[in-house]
Amino acid sequence: MNQNQLKEYCLDRLHEMCVKAGVDVARLEPNYRDGDLVSVTIYRYFQPCNQTINVEGDSPITLVKELIIKGHLG
Repeated sequence: MNQNQLKEYCLDRLHEMCVKAGVDVARLEPNYRDGDLVSVTIYRYFQPCNQTINVEGDSPITLVKELIIKGHLG
């Protein structure tokens, strides 16, 4: 499993946890540049604006931490 695949796997698990915990997240969409995952856009059910968080260079677990903190998912 390469780094991008591992990050996508962690994103899927985070989305699953958000759904089960009742967090307002419709989907987490990875954004790529030159084949590397560089940011994630958080789409919400009840808020009209989306939020894009820079995760360039982050490890998979740091990516999850950054999304939870900066995306106010916790």
